[in-house]
Amino acid sequence: MVTALRTTNRPLPPGMEHHVGWFTPQPLWQKLARDELLSKRGHPAILRFQADTFMEDVLGLLEATPERLSEHVAQPETWREPDVGLTEDGHDKPGLLKLFQSNQSRFYLVGGVLACKLPGVPDHQPDTAQRESVFFVLRRLIYDHMLGRDVEYAWATGQSTTQTALPDRLRPLLRSRVYQEAPSKGWMPVANPGQAVVANEERLPLFPMRFKLQGVPRTLYAGMVPVSSRETYRATGVIDPSPSGGDFGKPGGDPRDILFSQQVTEPLRHLRSFIMGLEGSYAQQDRDVLSRAFLYLLLDLMALLRDSVPSLYGDIIAGRSVTGGLGDLIEGVADRAGRALTGYLRVIERDRAQIEGLEADDDLQDEWVFPLTREQLDFVVPRWLNKWLAPMESTAQAPIEREFHRAKRPYQQPDEGPLTLTPESARIEASTGARYVLRMVYDKPCCGEVTISEPSRPFTLAPFFDPDAPARKIRIPLPGDTSIEGLRKFDKGVVIELSKQLRAQMQRISGLQNLMDGKVNKEEGLDFGMTCSLSVPIITVCALILLMIIVQLLNVVFWWLPFFKVCLPIRR
Repeated sequence: MVTALRTTNRPLPPGMEHHVGWFTPQPLWQKLARDELLSKRGHPAILRFQADTFMEDVLGLLEATPERLSEHVAQPETWREPDVGLTEDGHDKPGLLKLFQSNQSRFYLVGGVLACKLPGVPDHQPDTAQRESVFFVLRRLIYDHMLGRDVEYAWATGQSTTQTALPDRLRPLLRSRVYQEAPSKGWMPVANPGQAVVANEERLPLFPMRFKLQGVPRTLYAGMVPVSSRETYRATGVIDPSPSGGDFGKPGGDPRDILFSQQVTEPLRHLRSFIMGLEGSYAQQDRDVLSRAFLYLLLDLMALLRDSVPSLYGDIIAGRSVTGGLGDLIEGVADRAGRALTGYLRVIERDRAQIEGLEADDDLQDEWVFPLTREQLDFVVPRWLNKWLAPMESTAQAPIEREFHRAKRPYQQPDEGPLTLTPESARIEASTGARYVLRMVYDKPCCGEVTISEPSRPFTLAPFFDPDAPARKIRIPLPGDTSIEGLRKFDKGVVIELSKQLRAQMQRISGLQNLMDGKVNKEEGLDFGMTCSLSVPIITVCALILLMIIVQLLNVVFWWLPFFKVCLPIRR
């Protein structure tokens, strides 16, 4: 049994320097078995709570009975076999720990103590005046077949560090304990995980909690484990600590073709289908929709030309004739009056700031209206649009896409980092069992040192919908009296505000069958919005009825009714 000793803050004599380290919370020391205490005393503990008031619960526990903290050590569990706390003989339960999310009534704290390695293990307080801080980091374990062991990967934020204001004499010390900053967000391998941190590694906050153990004041540092960020951590792949410019030239490394398809080619295809679907019958609203769609689409095209084909962009802005490949496709577009598309592109690029600030109800200036939507064209698909997209429907690569690919400048990483167009390199893993550990860090930037704890128990992060997760109990009482007299008693507490544009669009819907047939009413001339108040109990009853109808219909396919509900009678 370990007994805490009362210590003083008297300075140590010269030559008796001591080290600071991280320890598992002292309330667990008396409960841990001797072998567990020797092997895990330097490892942080993961504590599990199951109520929304978990912060009040842990503070009350530390104030009243801190020795009962061992009853909240996280253990492997499922909703069929919930389990928490150390065993009677002070050991952890076997198995891989899985952390569930807050919607599953599970909340996890990582806890540890920063103390001096002296008899009595007195607490050590960070000196905030010297910018000392404590935090914890989440590391990912990936098995390396070459090394035959797990390698820790740090979660890099991709942002520049804020520790550049150090004195020049201390910067070499800083560089000696961290790796270079990762160029983008992702997982970065750590060579010495117990001695170093990545410069722009995500720092998760710790907060101190004071308590007394056997009359001695103690401080427990705890932090909320970010289980809800599971999808973010899983969706980003491993990044090279020092990617070269050639890596961006590999297949999939240049994002501009994908952006061009998302912002130009695919919207153009949808607009062509929209025009073909009108079949010569159109209203003024159809023309307005087409005008706005072409306006924003071509504005995105100019942004892509500015970043990727600056020579063509410069010729359009300067009013010079454009030729060759992509230039020929753009130059060949003109309306019946001979107004060229290049002149329209020049105007909207000049007024980009005004156009970007337009609201939904604002009218377009005449010069912002696409020339080919101003004329009476009976909505026949113009030949230039087919020329841009190819005569048939979707192809592997449209002509305008192909010419953009040929004309764009080489994609290289500038000195200050990747291009702003570079998306995060996402790679969804086939395996769902990604393992993680937590480490607590004491940072002393004044002298370029860090004190890092041993890793916590390895764990996985449960998805939002997990069959092993405990279900949060949700009780929704429906109205008991559904007669006219009973329903009229409920206040209409849900208020929905409709803008004049949305109200006018909803007025066009005359019925479900007409909507399926593509028949809609004309907009009314009334120029006002609307505020509607609805009754929550009636909304709930309608939602339940629709749910039961859909479940009954799909039961023919899934046969899930035996597992869907259990109904028990209640006393009146």
